[in-house]
Amino acid sequence: KNRKPTLLTWGKETVTFAENRRTDGGPVDHSLPVLFVSDPDGTLRAVLMNYACHGISLGPDVNSIHGDWMGEAQKEIEARHPGAIAMVTIGYAGDSHPKLRDDIKYTKQYAQDIANSVDKLLQSKLQSITLPPVSKTRWIKLPFSHVPTVQELIELTEDKTVKGYYARLALERVIRGESLPTELDYLVQTWSFGDEMLMINLGGEPVVDYSVRLKNELDAQRLWLNGYANDVPCYIASKRVINEGGYEADASMYWYNMPSPLSEEVEELIM
Repeated sequence: KNRKPTLLTWGKETVTFAENRRTDGGPVDHSLPVLFVSDPDGTLRAVLMNYACHGISLGPDVNSIHGDWMGEAQKEIEARHPGAIAMVTIGYAGDSHPKLRDDIKYTKQYAQDIANSVDKLLQSKLQSITLPPVSKTRWIKLPFSHVPTVQELIELTEDKTVKGYYARLALERVIRGESLPTELDYLVQTWSFGDEMLMINLGGEPVVDYSVRLKNELDAQRLWLNGYANDVPCYIASKRVINEGGYEADASMYWYNMPSPLSEEVEELIM
């Protein structure tokens, strides 16, 4: 009922509180693209921002419902711009987390950094968006590296970690006459705003290698990269991460009820 003409503009800043949680000094995406929605008279109606970082700046001692750095950033932006709605999307943050964690003061500092960057952009020359988005989607198949046999699952039930728990669940499925998946249905989506901006929306928790590669192969200045889009089936590891192993490539897959790590060819299939 409150729909009316608006102006869309966007720009990019950087914030630097994310780090690669797998590798000390490893790749990270510090880009902070921000989209502004304004009335024709310049009144700010909404702010949409994006950053590639897990929302785990608060530790397990905070036994409360809280939006972490994302929710705190929304609150700070809306306090500075009464009447505007602030929204957050997460980039390819599968292997990125905040440098400083487990204290609300860090969460608030990250929110201040983001709000300061948003205000800085508002004082700069922004890129206008003049065309509505054209959406393209494609479902692809991402193969798993190895689907265990029934005998392998039986042996795996002795494992005391999540792998053993997964094996027992998988055997129950087999007993019910179900088959284990050999590949993952995965949606790749783009929203193209003319030549002015391209959003690439990937499902799951893509690692930062996808951001690095896309920005190297396409025009980084016009890219907006959304992870966790449409569906979150599991971590989406790159070829490098799959070969290295570790939580994002291996153990996390069993928490997500998947039969094994993804095959290393998935990076090329997604690209």
